[in-house]
Amino acid sequence: MHFKDDKERLKYNNEGFKLKNDYFSFKNNKMGCLYESCTGKAVNSHSISKKSSLISICENNEVLACKSIRNKEELTFDFKRVGINEATTFKGFCGEHEKLFEKLDKEKIGDLKDLLLQVYRCIGFACYNEGIMRALEKQQKERLKNYYNIDKLENRNSDLQKFLNETIEQASANKVSGFHRLRKVMAKYMELVNSLSDLDNRKIADIDRFENESINHIIRFKRVREQIPVALLNNFSYFYGERNCDIFFIAIPYENCTDIIMVIERDPGINCEEYWEYSTESDIRTLNLVETIMMMSEFWFIKPSVINSMSKERQEIIKNDIWFASERKHFEPYDMSIFDEVRKKLISECDDRTISMELDKINNIPYRENLEFRKEKMHKEMNRQYTQIMAKGR
Repeated sequence: MHFKDDKERLKYNNEGFKLKNDYFSFKNNKMGCLYESCTGKAVNSHSISKKSSLISICENNEVLACKSIRNKEELTFDFKRVGINEATTFKGFCGEHEKLFEKLDKEKIGDLKDLLLQVYRCIGFACYNEGIMRALEKQQKERLKNYYNIDKLENRNSDLQKFLNETIEQASANKVSGFHRLRKVMAKYMELVNSLSDLDNRKIADIDRFENESINHIIRFKRVREQIPVALLNNFSYFYGERNCDIFFIAIPYENCTDIIMVIERDPGINCEEYWEYSTESDIRTLNLVETIMMMSEFWFIKPSVINSMSKERQEIIKNDIWFASERKHFEPYDMSIFDEVRKKLISECDDRTISMELDKINNIPYRENLEFRKEKMHKEMNRQYTQIMAKGR
């Protein structure tokens, strides 16, 4: 994004930060229930259960989250304590429709219906997050119009004016369509849940893959035999052809195991299943998958002692790597251990080569470029992407 000066940039960033904070506030009572055709007001819903999951990784009823913080003129990330009454919550469902998840709030996923309801719950979380993106897109839309003086362009630049208007309107429309697209997906999931017979409702031990034409999704499931003490909810939207597609990753820790879920579109052109098969072939690879997905986004909540037991240097690397996540390729394996104790347990049955590779992640600090240099690279890349608008319009 281009700005006339630092003062204008700071004003824009602070406005966006306030929009985000107001939207995610517990006091935001403007959200309606996401259940199809329900007109009730949404309450604070947990996307991952407090009673069956978060309670197993909390300390003093708190978990740690890596939160973005605006400090004067700079955005940074830091670890903040979050109560389990708040962690993973969103304004999703009214009190009546929260009852859909009563079983999930008492015990771990036990059958296909539980699995579908958990995915439904997490798609609701993604849908809720699309709401703030729409608000931020509106702010960015106005900023771009002002920067390029679209309404004041001379006639000789009419093609550029038309191009910029179309580009900005399309960017805004994508967020609106994303919200409604996810609402439609949620409705399909609920139709499927309601149509499940007792015969169809298989036990989770018999499920590692599920697909259904009505929801147009493939769901992959893996249960790790150790607790990986992080609750993770990440979804990635990307364009495939002319379609906006989603991949959802979910990690749900319990007292003595962890459920890992991946949800992808049913489309021959979207092939993430080979990646899933390789990444979940063993429990140690699945741990690597969880750490990789964690470092692609900040939507996770971790047992405090995992972070607190790390050196300050390793903590800083994690915080900065989330900030500069765009430096790495999508799904590039993370090169430093986050869960040392879990890793040590899982490698006990591995071959010598794997043991050596995994211990290196614990014992060695990976090299990172200077922080200021990384910032400069990131800002240059952001400016390059925005100036492409001008180049395409000429």
